[in-house]
Amino acid sequence: MRVKNSEVFKHQFDEDANRYNNIRFDSTVLDMMCRYMVSENSIIKRRGYSNIREFINALNPDDYRDEVRQSKLDFIRRALDARLNFNIADRKATLCHITGLGDQSANAYPELSNDEVIWIDTIIQKGLTFTYVYSRIPRMKNLISDLEHCDPTRRDEYAMGLINCMEGIIADHRQSIIEHEEEEYFSLVGDQRMRSVTDYYNTLTSRSNKLRTGIYALNDLLGGGFECGRVYSFCAVPSDGKSLTIVDLALQIKKYNADYISKDKTKIPTICILTMENACRETFERIFKMLNGPCDLSNYTIEQIMDILSNKGLVVNPENPINIVVKYKPNMSVSTSYYYDLYDELSMCGMEMICMIHDYTKRIKSQFNEFNADERLRLGAVVNEDKAFALAKQIPFITVAQFNREGIKVVEEARANGDFNIVAKLLRSHIGESTLIIENLDGAYAIAYEYSQMNGETRKWLGIKDLKSRGGSQVVDPNVPEKPVDTFYIPYLANNNIKLQEDYGTGVRMELNTMYNPDENKMHMCAFDGEEKGYTINQYGKKVPKKLSKEMRDELAWQSELAYDKLKADENRRFRIEHGFATPEDFSMFSDEEIAQMHLTPPVEEDSAVVINDAPVEEPHVSISIEEPVIPKCLNIMDMFRRVG
Repeated sequence: MRVKNSEVFKHQFDEDANRYNNIRFDSTVLDMMCRYMVSENSIIKRRGYSNIREFINALNPDDYRDEVRQSKLDFIRRALDARLNFNIADRKATLCHITGLGDQSANAYPELSNDEVIWIDTIIQKGLTFTYVYSRIPRMKNLISDLEHCDPTRRDEYAMGLINCMEGIIADHRQSIIEHEEEEYFSLVGDQRMRSVTDYYNTLTSRSNKLRTGIYALNDLLGGGFECGRVYSFCAVPSDGKSLTIVDLALQIKKYNADYISKDKTKIPTICILTMENACRETFERIFKMLNGPCDLSNYTIEQIMDILSNKGLVVNPENPINIVVKYKPNMSVSTSYYYDLYDELSMCGMEMICMIHDYTKRIKSQFNEFNADERLRLGAVVNEDKAFALAKQIPFITVAQFNREGIKVVEEARANGDFNIVAKLLRSHIGESTLIIENLDGAYAIAYEYSQMNGETRKWLGIKDLKSRGGSQVVDPNVPEKPVDTFYIPYLANNNIKLQEDYGTGVRMELNTMYNPDENKMHMCAFDGEEKGYTINQYGKKVPKKLSKEMRDELAWQSELAYDKLKADENRRFRIEHGFATPEDFSMFSDEEIAQMHLTPPVEEDSAVVINDAPVEEPHVSISIEEPVIPKCLNIMDMFRRVG
């Protein structure tokens, strides 16, 4: 057996020999890195800055002696100091820290696209991987030499040393990987803690993280707006306004997020509506009628339509930068993999998808569960793939679903009976194939429209009920209670029953917590009319009574009885005044104008007849004088004859 002597243990290779990686970047790549350092692209991670610092420190200074490349490396080092040591996130402040010029030097470093950011991250990561291996080559050579010539009793020791060296390379390589998808991890140990907290804080507080709507109550329910990486579904019975609702939401997102900050500032932020139910021309017609009110397109010229769209904000400009794209695909013609194709298609056209709206869940095939005969499993897989897409692209995903037979029955019976608060009757179990759908959704909301009566005018409302909210709601308006209600009602415009009334920014909240509350919402209750106890208008325009609790029925019965008694008392007083039997108390219950109106009828003619028995009675017209001295308090038929005669 060969035994190594003492001289053999002396290492033959200097382990610091490969301190530098000998990678040489030209000025073009360094220019891109300078732009990277001052970019505001939101997909740049703190890990990216850390990787560049580690890579720059491994470059051989002798390879960058020329003035041009040396100045660019100095720029990058000062930018790293601003980003990592001072935690400066603002572009202008970073430029001031580097050059002291701020805005004056901003134009020299154009913004990077997402693809350019990923390219920089990739070449730096590959360079670091080479650096980790290259810098350890001398040590691995020494360990291999030791293992070849060591004492047999120490083979395990040297073998483990070599294994530990290789594991160190692998660990460093893994640490340098930048996950632009949602495959990150959080740790309290080492540099990962600071990197994770910084990245998560910047993401969660970014203006790009949530898309607000034009309705206070809905924003409260959503925790501030539709959040990136989450999937939301609005559920309703067939032909109950699902498509109208999500198109309306698209218009609201465009209108109320003009301050949205794109992840890729080189592209136009775009809301994408993928409709698999209504053709693009139908969707356009609905959008036009939402903006312009009920109308016939044939009454307008193309120029007039373009002017109306521009005046209503359906245009892309610096003040209104968000675009809307509508894409139609036939029912079951594509799978969820088409989302990614559509995203790439928009990206190649210079647009960044910031929100995906799909109409609707049941009309698209599952990418991985396409041929499953079990509809429950297929729909569950579709929603799961919706979630994967939302996470991969870091955008909110909004879709719609239908209620099952039981849910449809609940809604139709409630409307036929004239019930109020219909949406409050709907439950999670009413969603079609609900188990897997609910499990994979971040937000599920039941919607159903209702009608109310106010001053003889019928008003349409959209009821919204929270069936599921992952993580709960948060209050964004200090004027609302600490915990938002899970059911509320939003009015449609009085002259447009397909467009929801927006209240964001008005300072006046329009939602109701219930459609039946005589104390808080009197404007949405029909006034009592004699013995009538109130009514509502069902979907067919039919006047139907309301179903009430026992306590409410008792209260209404008491109020109706009082109203009936008052009505009868007023009728008796009016009769006594008109026929000359009134007391001073009777006169005190009416105004002078009302009393005068009672005397406008002409006096009765002498040949007027009064027939009491089986023949019809023609009542006499009586003219009286208020100053008549004695007025009997008892009324009988003989008195009437005497006064008529």
